[in-house]
Amino acid sequence: MKSIKLLSLLLAVLMASCVLVGCGSGEPADTTTASLAPTYAVTVSFTVIDMEGNKVIEATNYNYQSGTNAPTPYAVIDDYCYMNNENGEGMVKVDEGGRLVSIDKLTAVDGTSYWGLTVNGKDITGEDFSARELQTGDVLVITMKDSTQVKG
Repeated sequence: MKSIKLLSLLLAVLMASCVLVGCGSGEPADTTTASLAPTYAVTVSFTVIDMEGNKVIEATNYNYQSGTNAPTPYAVIDDYCYMNNENGEGMVKVDEGGRLVSIDKLTAVDGTSYWGLTVNGKDITGEDFSARELQTGDVLVITMKDSTQVKG
């Protein structure tokens, strides 16, 4: 009788083990980390120049990667400023029309100064700074200019 009880207990433990092992096999429960590659990844170069011609920021071959934000001039510069600022704040601002207002401590003042923008030597000053997508190899130059020197 003791051997039957022992055999029954042994079979019960074996069956329970099989059930537990069976439940643990198959696909992992958490598949949310399966795709961590960034949606957007580009390498660009950019320079920010103040009104006196000084290079305030110069980033050659800056690797921009994001899962949500396309590589626009705004996104790339904002990412760079965020990553290179001590307190982790983005320092790039645009107005309602998408025009660049400020980078770091440099702010364009209506009627007095504005930002000139070129991508690969082509002037894009009048375009929406936060809409144009950059491609790998693009060279962006952002220059603070004196509005009073513009001939019209």
